[in-house]
Amino acid sequence: IELYNEIKLAQFLVTEEKMEEAERKIKDVLNKDESVLEARYILGNIYFKQKKYDEAIEEYKKSLAVDPDYYDAIFGLARAYKRAENYDEAIVGFERMIEIDPRDTKSYWHLGDIYLEKEEYDKALEYMKTCVEINPESPAFHNKLGAVYIKKEMYDLAEKEVKTALSFKRSVPLSMAHFNLGLIHEARGGYDLAIMEYRKEQEISPHNFKPDFNLGLLYSKAKEIDKAIEEFQSCIQKNEEFAAAYSFLAKAYMDSGKDLKKAEELALKGLSLK
Repeated sequence: IELYNEIKLAQFLVTEEKMEEAERKIKDVLNKDESVLEARYILGNIYFKQKKYDEAIEEYKKSLAVDPDYYDAIFGLARAYKRAENYDEAIVGFERMIEIDPRDTKSYWHLGDIYLEKEEYDKALEYMKTCVEINPESPAFHNKLGAVYIKKEMYDLAEKEVKTALSFKRSVPLSMAHFNLGLIHEARGGYDLAIMEYRKEQEISPHNFKPDFNLGLLYSKAKEIDKAIEEFQSCIQKNEEFAAAYSFLAKAYMDSGKDLKKAEELALKGLSLK
């Protein structure tokens, strides 16, 4: 009972984002009894949340060495491999999940996401279609399927899926749906409509740098350089590690002829991040 209570306390600390305290507490449990698989799994989750993916992988592996069918640990391991960009090992884990539970959409979602990242769009399409087939009431699945169709330049099908996603009533607005509509309009040459959708995405997802960057590109094309500079600057404020934003902001400064020294500094910063 004592160990059970300590585990529950560690889980509570994780929900409170008190990771260092949670780590100490769960390690206390393992020091008392290292065979407690749930504690080992929770420690893996703590490392994952701290972006310590190698450490997380080791903890999940230790759990699976004792119980190879520990489903949550299989998922944790696959997800950690995915975040570490070890896609081959991640794929093995998510496919193992499908063998155990072919109706769990998490595995299909992550596999679709991996193949989207790998630019293997036919495989990504297969897995995202399966997500929608299993749960057609999920707006996130429809939106992600739309994103795959965008990559395949199948814009009518993409628009259908994204608009389906937006048709569901939600207490919290769906992120990236208006961004995807912006991409569709932009691909069709409807730049005013694209700008409108990117603006909507900015309102819904104020921390998302992607609509800012795309707006910067559109304003650059339209020779509205001051607006382009504003959007690229906003993009960098949201993601200081995004190299392309520095490069395009540098070009915007050069095009404006206002501050060539600043343009040079930005260009060098962009190169340093690549």
